[in-house]
Amino acid sequence: MRQTKEMMKKITSSSLIDELKCRKRVLRRLDYCTPEDVILIKGRVALKLLGFADELLLTEMLFDGFFNDLNVYQIAALLSCMRTEILPKLSEELSKPLKTMQEFAKKIATVSKETKLEIDEKVYIEKFRPNLMDVIYSWTKGKSFSEISKMTDAFEGSIIRCMRQIS
Repeated sequence: MRQTKEMMKKITSSSLIDELKCRKRVLRRLDYCTPEDVILIKGRVALKLLGFADELLLTEMLFDGFFNDLNVYQIAALLSCMRTEILPKLSEELSKPLKTMQEFAKKIATVSKETKLEIDEKVYIEKFRPNLMDVIYSWTKGKSFSEISKMTDAFEGSIIRCMRQIS
């Protein structure tokens, strides 16, 4: 029994070490740290975003200047993609930034795969859902809560939670 437990411990720690090595390769390839594991400016920015959503995706978008061409309403709507579940039909004003954000996600998934980090590209990209984009967009443009609540089947609490997380 003891030998089996020790063997399982070795296997688990070995797989975790392998995953850690892959994650470090991703960070190096995306210029978040040096080969000596010194954290670079992109890494520091990603650390500040820790816990909000996908730190790598947001950092890549920031450093690429992606948000520079968007208005505050589009940005708020786009950030809502990281927190919701219900899929809407989007206007072109919102669908273009969403498509670009998904391209950034694809880049991160590709680099992750190349560094042998197990990732399902489709699942990773699809986790950024535009479910409340139109609702958040309308709210930031001044519509009342009762008006935006009628735009979706999402629970009011889900809308409020999304608003609080992006503000």
